[in-house]
Amino acid sequence: MRFQPRSIETRIATVTLVRPGLIEQRYRHGERIDLPGFAENKRARLDLAGGRPCVMLSIIPRDMDFDMEVTGVDHFGPERGQDTLRALAVVVHDSMAEMVTKLFFTYFPTVFRTQVFNEEAEARRWLQQQLAEVIQEEGRWSDASPEQQLLSGVSTDGPWCGPGAFSGILALAYTPYHGHGPLRTARIPSDHL
Repeated sequence: MRFQPRSIETRIATVTLVRPGLIEQRYRHGERIDLPGFAENKRARLDLAGGRPCVMLSIIPRDMDFDMEVTGVDHFGPERGQDTLRALAVVVHDSMAEMVTKLFFTYFPTVFRTQVFNEEAEARRWLQQQLAEVIQEEGRWSDASPEQQLLSGVSTDGPWCGPGAFSGILALAYTPYHGHGPLRTARIPSDHL
């Protein structure tokens, strides 16, 4: 069965499951990122992920308006260690969005891999690498290489696509992030938590 992309339109963005394991969140120019909008996008992401591990590309257009209350809430905290999100690449197009995004991740470190980019192509390369590494770390794929499975667009029945796909979580090493290179992550087995 061939995979069909699926999108959910929210008030402030279009959230799309582009292929198994890859979600794109494109904020609409002219909208304001606020708490209700962020929560609506999160519900869309969770719905599209369907309980399966995923990575997400989030694209914030130039001159996007932010409600500063968004930076004061740990949006990923309530599901810490139980969420399906394994890596997040945020693409920003101006210094204000970059500052707000980096400030958020400084105050609220995540248990998944995060990085902020100025170029979408660079973010896509990084995110594809993160997804391949996460798949490889699990070590329970079929005979197809991670790249073949990522690029095939075909849904599989492997452990990556089902409940309980990961026995451990990714934890952020507590180091202040200053925007130089990727955030450091480490895999911690669930029996050590």
